Amino acid sequence: MAYNSSITSTLYNLFVKVLTYFSFSYTVAARVYLVLVVELATGSNQIS
Repeated sequence: MAYNSSITSTLYNLFVKVLTYFSFSYTVAARVYLVLVVELATGSNQIS
């Protein structure tokens, strides 16, 4: 039982780390995407 709970806790910690990493990278990607969209929008406005 203790062995199983140890595995479960290890998997849970790994899952939390992966979730944190993905949410962090998703936030960074979203910011970069927003900046690119805004620059493209303002750039096309200046051209036209």
